[in-house]
Amino acid sequence: YPVYPFYTRFVEVTLIGIAFSYIYMKHGFLTAVYAHAVVDIIWMGISITSSTPSVGGWTAFVLYFITPAAIALAVQSIHRRRLRRAT
Repeated sequence: YPVYPFYTRFVEVTLIGIAFSYIYMKHGFLTAVYAHAVVDIIWMGISITSSTPSVGGWTAFVLYFITPAAIALAVQSIHRRRLRRAT
């Protein structure tokens, strides 16, 4: 990620890798994949706003930030419908 200097990459990847491993072991593969996507989306938004501090950059950041929440709400809605059908 271009937000951090290259010399922090090892520590960054190690700590985040441990966090994602914990998420995987505790909550499963799909949750870990989703958490990884959320982190990537947020860092992409930070990268865009730091490289292009404009209205368009901030708009992109807000859209990047809202995307994971929208996906989570959609998955929750689908899950609730499936539970209702099963009962």
